[in-house]
Amino acid sequence: MRFFNLDLHISVIADVKMIIENIGNHQVDNWSISGHTHIMGNEVTNVDIINQHNWQEFELDTPDRFFERYEQELSNYDAFIVTHTPVFSMLYERFNKPIITIASTRFEAPFTNNKKSWQALNNYLSKQIDNKKIIPIANNKYDQKYTETFTERIWEHIPSLCEYTCAKYTGKTDKFLYSSKFKPQSELYKTVDKDKEFKFGYSWQELADYKGIIHIPYNVSTMSIFEQYTANIPLFFPTWEFLTFLCKNHNHQGVMSETSWSQIRGLPPYSIVFAGLDDPNQYDNIPKMMEWYRLSDFYDKEEMPHIQYFESFEHLNILLKSVDLEEITRKMKKHNKHRKEKVYNLWCQKLKAIEQITHYNESRQIRYGG
Repeated sequence: MRFFNLDLHISVIADVKMIIENIGNHQVDNWSISGHTHIMGNEVTNVDIINQHNWQEFELDTPDRFFERYEQELSNYDAFIVTHTPVFSMLYERFNKPIITIASTRFEAPFTNNKKSWQALNNYLSKQIDNKKIIPIANNKYDQKYTETFTERIWEHIPSLCEYTCAKYTGKTDKFLYSSKFKPQSELYKTVDKDKEFKFGYSWQELADYKGIIHIPYNVSTMSIFEQYTANIPLFFPTWEFLTFLCKNHNHQGVMSETSWSQIRGLPPYSIVFAGLDDPNQYDNIPKMMEWYRLSDFYDKEEMPHIQYFESFEHLNILLKSVDLEEITRKMKKHNKHRKEKVYNLWCQKLKAIEQITHYNESRQIRYGG
C-alpha cells in the first residue's frame, strides 16, 4: 500500500514510516513542513495552501482548498497518515480514504483558543471514527486519555519506538548528561556534563555514549525519551512525589512547563471547549495536573520499566554513584525486544484492517463504477 503524510513533526512520522515499511512492501511518502527537517537529513517541502508559515491560521475551509489543489496528485494513495497535528486529518476527508491519526502532543493545535474550530474538530474526529474512516492512535497514555476526553471515542495506545536513531548505549563517556529546562542550584552540577546541557548539534550516538541521562521533564511525553529508551540508555527521573514538589515550588519554570497549549501560549488555565471537571488544561491546579501526570511515559512501568527514580537531588547523587548501569541497560535491552514485538504486532493489525478497507473500496469501484 501507499501512504501519504503531511507533517509538522519529524520524529513521529519517521518512526511510523520505518515500522510500516519494515512490515511489508509498503511505501510512506512524507511532505514535511517542520523547521527541523535537517535533523533527518531532509529539506522542507514547498506545499501550497498550508505550510510552515501559515498552518496556525488553519481555517475550516482549508480542507476544501487543499483538496481542490491536490486531488489529482494524492488520489492514488491508499491511505493517509497524520501525526502532528491531528487537525491535518481534516485535509483528507474528501479523498474518502482511511486516515491513520496519531495523537502525540495535545491534538487540538492550532485551535486551542478557537472554540468554534476546536469543537468542529472534536465533532469531525468523532464522526470519522464512527464511520471507520479514521484509525485513532495515541503514542502515549497521556494523549490517549486527553484525546478521549474531548472526542468521547476510544484511541488505541501504540508507543513510539524511534529505532531510526540506530544509537546503542555504550556509556563510554565518563559523565552523566543533565537534560532539562530547569536549572537547580545543587551539588548535581559536580556530577553531570554542564557543557552539553540542552544544546543542539550532538548526534544520537553521542547521547548513547553518556553513562546515563538525567531528566527533569518539561512534558509528559517527548520523542527524545522514546529515542533514549530504545537505545538502552539508563534514564533518571524524579519520583511522582518529588515532581509534585518541584511543580509546587518552582511554578513550572522548566518543570512540566509544556504540557498544555494554553500554558505555553499564556492563555487562561482551562479548556475553551467543555472538558468536564477533569479538565487537563487547568495548568495552575497542581493537584489536578499531578493526577494527569501519572500517565506520563516515564511513569509507565508497563512500557518503560527500569527507569531510575530519585526522591531529591541528594538522592540522585547517591544513585549516580551506586546503581549498576550495566545491569540497568541489560534489562532495558531485554524489555525492548518484547516492546518492539508488541508494537509491530499492533501495527500489523492496523495495516491488515486498512488493506481490507482498501480492497473493499476497490471492489466497489469496479462493480459500481465509482
